[in-house]
Amino acid sequence: MLSNIDLHFPTCIYTRPGVNKNELEFYKQEIKKLHQTKALYRDSKDKIYIGHDVMDIHLHPSFKSLTAQILIHTHEFASYLGYNDECCQGLQMIHMWFNISHKGSSLSKHIHPHSLFSGVYYIKAAPGDKIIFHEKDDMTFPPQKPNEFSKDTVSYDCESGKLFLFKSDLNHSTPLQENQEKIALAFKISPT
Repeated sequence: MLSNIDLHFPTCIYTRPGVNKNELEFYKQEIKKLHQTKALYRDSKDKIYIGHDVMDIHLHPSFKSLTAQILIHTHEFASYLGYNDECCQGLQMIHMWFNISHKGSSLSKHIHPHSLFSGVYYIKAAPGDKIIFHEKDDMTFPPQKPNEFSKDTVSYDCESGKLFLFKSDLNHSTPLQENQEKIALAFKISPT
């Protein structure tokens, strides 16, 4: 008799490189304008500028086409996950803000409550910049040699123009940044 190891309860992360890539310089300049004109929160622990005072970037005319593209990709992702057409068509952006990080910055492990999907779109990133996704907290003794059946983190390269989508309860973080500047738009999406 053969033994079986079944994989269940997948954690899905949607990635799409090259989204609105021709507009990256324009987006960077628009974020820099917002950075100069708005009171920003600088997290002293993570050393990152967070535009939480500007949670409605998706309503700004400069980001209208990007928001539309993100919603198209979110509809596709939701459909893959088994959400019906009514739910997919009712998805809307509820918040979008920016993060500007510099050498020595990091972002602690966190989730985005009160939404179904979350994501990040990288406007400026350099080789070596990473985003890390974490399995839900596991209180059991960890294996000494994690493998595809037991690993509890996965990291991706951050690339300018790359979009990540994931369920909002998925913990994510960024490690200590080695490069000079990274600019990202983070967002939350929910059904109406």
